[in-house]
Amino acid sequence: MDSQVEEIKSKVDVVNLISQYVKLNRAGRNYKGLCPFHSERSPSFMVSQERGTWRCFGCGEHGDVITFLEKHENLTFPEALEQLAKIAGVTLNKNRTANDKNHQKKQRHYDLLSLSAEFYHYILEKHQLGEEARKYAKARDINQQTIKDFSLGYAPNSWHSLSQFLRKKGFTDQELIETGMASQGRGRIYDRFRGRLMFPITDSMSRVVGFSGRSLLDNDKSPKYLNSPENEYFHKGKLLYGINQAKEAVRKSDRLILVEGNVDVLSSHQAGVKEVVAPLGTALTSEQISYAKRFTSNVYIAFDQDNAGAKAIRRGIELLKQAELNIKIIEIIDGSDPDDCIKRNPQNWLKSIEQAKEVFDYYLRWASNKFDLNTESGKIQASQEVIPLIAATQNSVAQAFLIKKTADALALDEQAIKEEIKKNPKTPAPEIQSVQVEIKENNKKTRQELLEEYIVSVFISILSQEALRKELKAVIDQVDAVIFNTYASIFTSLAQILVKDINIGFNQIAKSLEKDDQEVFDSLNLKPFDSEISTSQSELTDAGRISHSIDDQLLDMRQAIRELNRLYIKEQLSKISRSLKQAEQLDVNQAKALREQFNQLSQKLVSLQSEI
Repeated sequence: MDSQVEEIKSKVDVVNLISQYVKLNRAGRNYKGLCPFHSERSPSFMVSQERGTWRCFGCGEHGDVITFLEKHENLTFPEALEQLAKIAGVTLNKNRTANDKNHQKKQRHYDLLSLSAEFYHYILEKHQLGEEARKYAKARDINQQTIKDFSLGYAPNSWHSLSQFLRKKGFTDQELIETGMASQGRGRIYDRFRGRLMFPITDSMSRVVGFSGRSLLDNDKSPKYLNSPENEYFHKGKLLYGINQAKEAVRKSDRLILVEGNVDVLSSHQAGVKEVVAPLGTALTSEQISYAKRFTSNVYIAFDQDNAGAKAIRRGIELLKQAELNIKIIEIIDGSDPDDCIKRNPQNWLKSIEQAKEVFDYYLRWASNKFDLNTESGKIQASQEVIPLIAATQNSVAQAFLIKKTADALALDEQAIKEEIKKNPKTPAPEIQSVQVEIKENNKKTRQELLEEYIVSVFISILSQEALRKELKAVIDQVDAVIFNTYASIFTSLAQILVKDINIGFNQIAKSLEKDDQEVFDSLNLKPFDSEISTSQSELTDAGRISHSIDDQLLDMRQAIRELNRLYIKEQLSKISRSLKQAEQLDVNQAKALREQFNQLSQKLVSLQSEI
């Protein structure tokens, strides 16, 4: 493989890279998290820092740092390599991507968008044309640090200021149109954004992909907020404003707060709450939720408290529930939006977050306020809003608690609520649309395969530990590779390394194997072992665990080897029995030899069974 590719892969820490997208927790020598390529409740996504590899045991996706970026960000190999080269501090050979015209085109577009952001930012910070915009920012309490952190800018109220600047930098009118920075009408090119405070929108790779502009012009008949047009780079239904500035805080706090507007995001950052993002002025989408789920499973909603906001909250709750996220609702203390609340009293914003309500409590309060509980029809309508939620609760204790809470809040009889619950069928929620790959069919493994897998997994986990090789060798010396089927090749390769008795590290072991065995090595090294494994009577499962104690590992390994031997002997006995049934086709000596072999194997089997 190309030396530059290997250099980049060796310099980019796979755990550090993937941690920017997936919350990883230590799991033995590896790391574990929820797969970003399909929806799951229990983590089956494993990462090996030593090997620089990752694998999902739910959907089957796997690879290294390059393939992760390719799959996660929908990048070509050259694009992913270029991004990682920047992280690794490696200068790529120019001829590597010179022939990739599509890559060159996309890179020019990204350069154009980045340069546009710099142009707008310079106008806002230093140019006389940005004076009015600076006054507006000050009036909205947007400080200089926030302007810098979010690269805010100003698009002058001019038809051609950006276009002329970009032309001088070598960009064509066609590129201006393709990136959405200019429009065409009546045979001329003109700037799309004019007289607007500019909010650059970035993707998860921190690349500028578009803009949202807030009009600062009096009597402006165009929209108050104008976004870049939908194109190859900018899909507002898939992006969240402020995610790059928020993701570190999201990881630390393990929560993400959704607000409605861009300025709400800025104000919250200034108030010290930085795990805040906004859905670019659109209704929350399943794609945006999938994007958020990369960073946390806890989402707080802080939309406006008016009717439109309440409707957006309810729709957002349903989408978030489908994504199996933990949801809380922030009801701002003074009833305003986050920006106004922070301007009046930042502490009220902090208190509102601390007092965030569970979804059921939000619905119950909303229903209580919407309907007149002094009337029969009001109570019926209010109860109809919350009873389906109670009915969908599977835990009987939790359901009883919610019934009592509802009865107290709406002044209803608990038995009446229970009767209504019986009328509500528990219908499953529709599947969220953001699943990116189909989960592959997991065929049930045979006990033979599971035992082999376990033995080789323990072998891999201990082999690189020099102090334990003697004990490991004592176990392996008793094993004949003939008892293996699926993992015979890698077992033999590992045994040969053990026999050489050389001081070899974990990574060196993998690299010394044949290519096919390397793939098996990485798969078994990454395989999650979460539950107790029994090699005697109970059935082995795919979730079998390699215990932490070395003594326990070696003991379990011995037991697994004995049972694998037993299965092998049973198979051989079956073959001999079939041959003996065809005795008329055998001569006397052949039949006699088979019976002797049968008796020897039978005695060995009895011995093994007494040990298990």
